[in-house]
Amino acid sequence: MYAEILRDASSSEIRKIEAKNMLRLVDWKNIYYDDVLEYTKEVAARKEKAAYINDKIGVEKIIAAESKASPAAIAILERAETEFRADRLAEAEALLAEFRSAVEKELAQASVISGIAKSSKNFFQRYWKQILVAAIAFIIIGYGAYKLFEKRILRRKYKKMKAEEESLLNLMKKAQTERYKDNKISNFVYNIRIKKYEGRMQEIKRELPAIEAKLKKK
Repeated sequence: MYAEILRDASSSEIRKIEAKNMLRLVDWKNIYYDDVLEYTKEVAARKEKAAYINDKIGVEKIIAAESKASPAAIAILERAETEFRADRLAEAEALLAEFRSAVEKELAQASVISGIAKSSKNFFQRYWKQILVAAIAFIIIGYGAYKLFEKRILRRKYKKMKAEEESLLNLMKKAQTERYKDNKISNFVYNIRIKKYEGRMQEIKRELPAIEAKLKKK
């Protein structure tokens, strides 16, 4: 309006002075009423969009609480609110869409897990007798297999120790031959070897009866 007054040659001097004072910081020569209307529409549209995004943030907060959204999803929502307060509406809207996508994905995963749990529950409720029988059979078979395996281990250990016992006897005889018949080793070396062999023989004699008793029991 003030720009039109200044452009109108028939405007009074008083009105022109008033208009100049009002537009002293504005390039009024390039301002027309159509431009003002256009900017007004843009401002109104942005204001409406801001109100919509603000409402959407409120709705998404409720969804986050009800769906028990993960910390990662909530962080996206908080970033959207930060962008909105900084008047970056496009960024805020994009983050809201990202949040909704994340929540929907989490809900879908939760639904799958819930479905599996429900199916499992129904399966157990329907076939609990068969499952119980199968479990008992599995335990019995497993226990029997374990005992059989344990018995085999004991047998192998017993045979190994008997073989070692026989080997030690042969080594003791060999050491006696080398010392007293062939005189190949000194008395000092002979005593060390015999002491070592006898020590191991004592260990075997202590362990063998216990293994034999276990084998008889099994």
